[in-house]
Amino acid sequence: MDYDALAVELLENMHALRKARMQKDMEEGLQGEKRVLHFIANRGDNVQPGDIVQDMQVSAARIAQTLNGIEKKGLIIRHIDNSDRRRILITITPEGIDLAEAHMRNQMQSTAEMLRLLGENDAREHVRIMGRLAALMSEENKSQEG
Repeated sequence: MDYDALAVELLENMHALRKARMQKDMEEGLQGEKRVLHFIANRGDNVQPGDIVQDMQVSAARIAQTLNGIEKKGLIIRHIDNSDRRRILITITPEGIDLAEAHMRNQMQSTAEMLRLLGENDAREHVRIMGRLAALMSEENKSQEG
């Protein structure tokens, strides 16, 4: 099999997908303020910035900038941990929870619509392959780290 030619085809298809509005909506929900807000909402109260850095695998400076923007919008509150004054903890506000839930609903609707377009068999196969690829990449990362 010519994996290089297949890789070119896959990259071209991925590029074409990125132009699609539905794909843009899905990708947008997986990064930036929306992703950080969703992470905090799922974790509950007292999230540390380092937890977000580790989960998103981006720089602490990038997360600090994102948290500043979210805080200015009144969606989170940062406060000092009473038991360890060196730690900053993040709590999501009710407005932040509402927005995170709305973003998640929109992302689910976009994803479900994409899967509907594929049809049942292709949708199941797509999800299966993505799951397999995620597992393989996770194993690859573990073997490179260890």
